[in-house]
This record gives sequence, C-alpha cells and structure tokens, in this order.
Amino acid sequence: MTPPVAAVVLASRGGARLDATLASVAWAAERIALVPPRAASGALPPGVARRDVTPALADVTAQPWLLFLAEGEVVEPALAAAIDAAVRAGDEVVFGVPLEVRALGAVVHPRTAPIRLVPTRAARLALRPHVVPTLVAGGQPVRRLDARLVVAGSGSLTDAVSELDADAAALAAVLRAAGRRTTIWRATRAAIGAAAPVLCAPRGARHVSWARWRLGIFAAYRAIVAYAKTWEQAHVEDAA
Repeated sequence: MTPPVAAVVLASRGGARLDATLASVAWAAERIALVPPRAASGALPPGVARRDVTPALADVTAQPWLLFLAEGEVVEPALAAAIDAAVRAGDEVVFGVPLEVRALGAVVHPRTAPIRLVPTRAARLALRPHVVPTLVAGGQPVRRLDARLVVAGSGSLTDAVSELDADAAALAAVLRAAGRRTTIWRATRAAIGAAAPVLCAPRGARHVSWARWRLGIFAAYRAIVAYAKTWEQAHVEDAA
C-alpha cells in the first residue's frame, strides 16, 4: 500500500540531481517540486507537480503527511521503510531525520536531525537558525527516526561550487517568501550555525580532517550567500 505521504522537494540546480531526489521518493503518494523563480529546473519527471516556493506547505497537498527534502537529498530504502512505519502508527508527533553528508571525499553524520516529516495540516517550512531547511508544525512531540537521510554532494570542487550557488539561490527564495530581512548578524549567526554541526560531528570510519573542514566551510559559505542573494533579490525588486 502506498504511504499517505506527499514528498515536497525544493528544487535548485535541476537536472540529474533533482531527478535523483525525486526518484528516491517514487513510493510517495504525491511528489511536488517547489521551483524558485529563475531556477533552471528544466522539465520535471512525469507525475511530479510544480509549485511556487512557499513556507505554507500545508497549502500544497491534501495528503495527511508531508516529507520535505532539498534537492540533492536522497531517501534510501531503510529511511523509506522507517517513514512508512512512522506514518502508519498514527501518532500525533513530528519526526526529526538525521543526516548523512557524502561530499568532497568525506562521510559526515551531523548531530542535528532537522524536522522533515510532519502531519500536513500544520506544516510550515523554516530556515532557522542556520539556513538548513526544517519543518515547523507547532507544539507536537518530536521523535527521531533511526535511518538517515543522505545528502549526496559532489566529489569535485568545481561541481560543489556550482551546486552551492544554486542551493543558496533556492534558500534565498525561501527566506524572501518568509519575509526574512538580511542583516550582518543574521548572516554571521547562520554561517556559524551551519558549519558547527559538520565540524563537531562524531568521527567515523571514513573521517578525513581536511574534507570535513571543506564541508564546514562550504556550509558556512552557503548560508552567507543565501542571505546575500536575499538582499540582492530585494534590491532588484525595489529597483524595478
């Protein structure tokens, strides 16, 4: 039986990376791509709906559960099974999903588990405090799923820079839709908050010090660029 879940994906660069994320949730009852203005997402796979970026995710689907993903994140079978079991249990809770970051020669398990699976009726998208997408569903108990969501980054520095720019533009669209203003304090706090979970993650069998530092720097820079693009978009609109 198909799990009663709408998988909502924030598009950024598009192409094979977006297709891989959407393919990993082919089991969902509904798949929706949030496409920011001017994003080069291209044609979406059959059966995937296109929507504008909005924090009010409860408005984009009638499915009772909502799973949020950013482009480049992949739901592997173990996590799909955990999600299926969680939504069929029928408990009034929200679920944090731990991450596994695979990029630039490192595999890192940040200690944080952003909330990504919630009952749809109260679902809102937030980027606080460190510009990592999380869902806000108001007051329900939070449980942590056992399986991890894979963040599949690039192995090449050139591709990683291109992905970072596209991801920052998508995150900026979310910040703009939520009415978030750019300040130096917010950008600085976001950069520190984005890098800290990567740099402080437990060391695993595939820990590589220099690769971890590169991931941390990229995370901080992505947060700063997202706020910079938010400021830029606001000034372009004001000039128009």
